[in-house]
Amino acid sequence: MGFWLGTLVFFLIQIVTTACINFFGKPGKKGLTHIMAFTTVFQCWFIWAIIYMAQMNPLINPEYKE
Repeated sequence: MGFWLGTLVFFLIQIVTTACINFFGKPGKKGLTHIMAFTTVFQCWFIWAIIYMAQMNPLINPEYKE
């Protein structure tokens, strides 16, 4: 799974989460719920992106035993 495909997956998760909040959320609490949901999905994406990019250039090369 490439970087942009993973980013698209997190973007789709955010769209579904926003739709669920709009459909099922209480009228007075939607603003805070949207902020919390956006922050949660963004932080999950950010951690995933850091881990994905860290694997592109590992600090320690694998050692092969012959």
